[in-house]
Amino acid sequence: MQNYESLESKGMSIFGRSQDAQRWTIYRMNNHAHNVLTVNDELQKVSGYAKIDKFSDAENFRFAVSDISSVYKDLLKKAVRGVAIKDEKYVVVRDEIETPGNAVKIKWAIFTFADVELGEKSATLAIGDKRLYLRVEGLQNLTMKTWSTAPTNDYDAQNPGTVMVGFECEIPANTSKSFEVLLVPDKYANEALPLDKTLSNW
Repeated sequence: MQNYESLESKGMSIFGRSQDAQRWTIYRMNNHAHNVLTVNDELQKVSGYAKIDKFSDAENFRFAVSDISSVYKDLLKKAVRGVAIKDEKYVVVRDEIETPGNAVKIKWAIFTFADVELGEKSATLAIGDKRLYLRVEGLQNLTMKTWSTAPTNDYDAQNPGTVMVGFECEIPANTSKSFEVLLVPDKYANEALPLDKTLSNW
């Protein structure tokens, strides 16, 4: 979090909760700087509500699933996310979305302190001699990307040594699409497989 005094001293109104509140222009307080989906470069909806709909702490498959559709009201018809730790080895993030009557641009991103090298449908995150592989499964027309975390406003705090990494993809209108991102430590690189299992069956 950014220190509130550093914002209030510059005249920022940081406690607003409406969709157009000044609070959401602050980089660290909106979805553009977090490990979530962003649709058409829009803010998430403040009227939305997401809870943990189901979970498991089974040793071979720890997971949580949340229907986040209301957070993307008017942007997506449906959005459900599941995050799992498979066999105590690697992480799977699965998104199941349904687009409205127009095509949408999906941005999938995570915030990292690592050095990033992009592949065709993958990225390698490195800190020292440690490696984490990010692999995208279930999408074809995606573009792997990094995004700067440098502030564009004088009231935003600096984010030194960081970067956002992920992908962008256009999904056609009236389309249901599921995709998984695997986050795999180096030592399990040859073992990690997509789950390819709907969230309703987790």
